[in-house]
Amino acid sequence: MSMRRRSFLRASSSATSCWTYSGDRLCWRRKISASAAAESVGAATGSLTAHSQYAAVFDLFTDAHINGTQYSWFPSIFYLAYLLAEYPWSYLAQKTQLAKVAGVCIMMWGSVLMLTAASHDFIGMTVCGFLLGVFEAPITTFFVMIVAICTISARRFSVDEKAALIGRARLARTGVISHKIRLYQIWEALLDPQIHLLFLFMLLNATINGCVANFGKLIIKGVVSDPFKTVLLGIPQGAFSVFWILSGTFLASRFKNVNTLVMPLYLVPTVVGVLMMWLMDRKAQAVGVLFGYYLCGSFVASLVLCMQMPAMNIGGYTKRMTGTAAVFLAICVGNIVGLHAFLDEEAPTYATGCKVILGCCAGQLVVAMMLRWLLISRNKQRDAMAEDSVSATAKMGEIDAAVVEVTDQTDFENLKFRYVR
Repeated sequence: MSMRRRSFLRASSSATSCWTYSGDRLCWRRKISASAAAESVGAATGSLTAHSQYAAVFDLFTDAHINGTQYSWFPSIFYLAYLLAEYPWSYLAQKTQLAKVAGVCIMMWGSVLMLTAASHDFIGMTVCGFLLGVFEAPITTFFVMIVAICTISARRFSVDEKAALIGRARLARTGVISHKIRLYQIWEALLDPQIHLLFLFMLLNATINGCVANFGKLIIKGVVSDPFKTVLLGIPQGAFSVFWILSGTFLASRFKNVNTLVMPLYLVPTVVGVLMMWLMDRKAQAVGVLFGYYLCGSFVASLVLCMQMPAMNIGGYTKRMTGTAAVFLAICVGNIVGLHAFLDEEAPTYATGCKVILGCCAGQLVVAMMLRWLLISRNKQRDAMAEDSVSATAKMGEIDAAVVEVTDQTDFENLKFRYVR
């Protein structure tokens, strides 16, 4: 090993033990948070197909000569393209650079979105929707990965700050960024029950999203006839979504190992809200229907926490990329399924769609408890094995131990890895 690498590892090893007491800790932690937040918000500003549901309120069906079934296919085509393009983009990004690929995709996405305004029929809007899905496919995955690697390669960080970030990576034991594709890590990810459960949870959650996100405004339109009032009454739902996400992530970060408890907890308002939208009279109890719509968005907090799980609980860069891609694969499939659960002839109550949402909530509760049991069991097994490995670890030098912790090992290979549950 080169002297330069040994020196850097020694610095990161020192940073691991002293970072919490550093007077500059707050400064560079703010720098990390500001960078990640600015990048994520910028990418999320144009996220997904929210524009289509607003268009549906403003006479899209008449102007584009489409019906409710064709409207359901617009987001379906989007997510199908998202599904097909996601892993190729991820592969390209790992072989090149995340930031460059993300930047090109964002610019192309914006260009296609502007061209969508020129579409006046089903075919034109379908083509634009497909291209939007292709260019949006890698964005969320990339920013999840960028946050996961703490932007260690960014020029805005000094050598000392990078050493401290490496030290934090050692504490997390999730590995560091690697441009080498390790096929065994892909295979390991495909066989990992944790990823299977995360996939299933996200599949059910995304099915709810497909129902609510694309038909929510049409549900409101069943309460009021004016399209401008429909948009106006939809604004509080966004504020509620912010509250659900911020409060859910606060609870998950404030209390240790409660992620898999908060995830099903935030499905309870969704269940209550859906029942209110389904069972209340659209005219006599319009306020109750609207409040039910605002409540049903709480599932987004569960979605956000599930999206974070691969970054926290999967070691090995290729395995983590594969696990993250699997989660977003579930998002695509779930949204497609959810879109077709709302039947045009059942407007404005959409009884079948409401039943699907309730079933998905029940399924997520079961999956979350299974995931929690799995992660607790794995941690207990590793704790029991820890005593046997103490003597072997003691024989390793400080630098050799640091090398093990910052190399690209999976969570299966690194027995010091502990799962957040």
